[in-house]
Amino acid sequence: LVLLGTPNLFQGIHPPSPQIAFHPVSEIIEMHEPPLVAIRQKKDSSLCKGIRLLKEGKLKAFISAGNTGALMGCAAIELKRLRH
Repeated sequence: LVLLGTPNLFQGIHPPSPQIAFHPVSEIIEMHEPPLVAIRQKKDSSLCKGIRLLKEGKLKAFISAGNTGALMGCAAIELKRLRH
């Protein structure tokens, strides 16, 4: 399990087991931000970084409770589509 977030989110917390890793990022995409503008301007957000880690094969899946439009936009740009 890899948790992505800004360093202040993980401050004073240590992963409880070797199977959990913290991956710090420097930016956050807020829910009110226009999706395409946000993913272009915030390349080091947890959402964009998670999609890139998935693309690189470093993650097997990526889940976000953040801006759905930004997640879909970033995934459409970075990931290949599945064939029917």
